[in-house]
Amino acid sequence: MPKSFTFRAQPALDLRRREFDARRRALATAEMEFHAAEQKYREAVREVTDARAAAEAAMADATSVAPIEWHRVWNVRLERARDAHAAAVTEARAAVEAAMAACHAARQRLEALERLKEKAR
Repeated sequence: MPKSFTFRAQPALDLRRREFDARRRALATAEMEFHAAEQKYREAVREVTDARAAAEAAMADATSVAPIEWHRVWNVRLERARDAHAAAVTEARAAVEAAMAACHAARQRLEALERLKEKAR
């Protein structure tokens, strides 16, 4: 009866598989957060555009300075929010790139052990 093959580094291979799966989940989460941040940024840009149009309409119909000043302050607030969303998109993009690099490294480590197992077999 032939002896069955036992890969002595099987626990390490299993650990590398779990690590790779965890890195893929982290990458998926980072990509979801990036897409959500991008969507919020697009909405903020649209809000700024709409607010500027409303301010122009208010200036055309204004009988006092108060509505013009209100629109100016509103536009500034929306522009600051838009800038904050742009920064969040940049941070999310960096997180995706870092997660991608970690996932790639984990895949390389996993494939190295899988090749070792195939050679041993």
